Amino acid sequence: MDETKSGAGFLRGQLTFCSMLPMRSIPFQVIALLGMNDGEFPKIERHPTFDLLAAQPRLGDRSRRADDRYQFLEILLSARRQLVITYLGQSLRDNSDIPPSPIVSELLDVLRDGYALDGVVVRHPLHPFSRRYFLGDDPRLFSYARHDCDTARRLRGEKPEPQPWWCGELAAETDRVVEIDRLRQFFHHPQRYFFRHCLELQLPSLAADAEEREPFALDSWRIMPWPRNGWRPNCRVKRFRWQNCKPAACGRPAPPA
Repeated sequence: MDETKSGAGFLRGQLTFCSMLPMRSIPFQVIALLGMNDGEFPKIERHPTFDLLAAQPRLGDRSRRADDRYQFLEILLSARRQLVITYLGQSLRDNSDIPPSPIVSELLDVLRDGYALDGVVVRHPLHPFSRRYFLGDDPRLFSYARHDCDTARRLRGEKPEPQPWWCGELAAETDRVVEIDRLRQFFHHPQRYFFRHCLELQLPSLAADAEEREPFALDSWRIMPWPRNGWRPNCRVKRFRWQNCKPAACGRPAPPA
């Protein structure tokens, strides 16, 4: 949609991707407009504060929004067989409806009121493996992806009932006195306590706790000053050797010999 110039030629193949400006008056059998979202088309005019023409507009001044609306009308006249318009119609957060561009809404109102054409909007599912693409109820929803069809079949099939991950029995503990530390470990992380003290399993992934704050300590790393007279590889290696460090370790002390 941006009015950017490109050195690539048009009409060199069966499919052409371009902005709306250079191809608006050339007829095509099928034209697709992508991203006709609310707030993106027509463009929102943002003028600088020192623009005197925007502060005091007059009849005949150029308007970007009016130009975009005129381009949309020319595209309607250029489509000979089919016109496809796509926009983001549902929110990614709460799945609520999002209206299209005001121009698209006006076109839908004209088709409904003037030509009695309703139901021209096709709502696509969020995922490509939705079974709506493979049921055949709506001919406008279809897909040729074999892996998505296999995924839809597996999701539609019978789901096995979840089995309990532990079915064994453990002997009851005979200790009447419970240490405060073990009681704290049980309430802090019951799964870890069960693995360690009941099953006697030590899992490294459970042993590593996630730190609440990001560590900023150097951890015995040394900051090497840069030489004032520029970079000299030989001098750098000698400085590492003099401090009993390996160059590959980037300042970490070498193990004792």
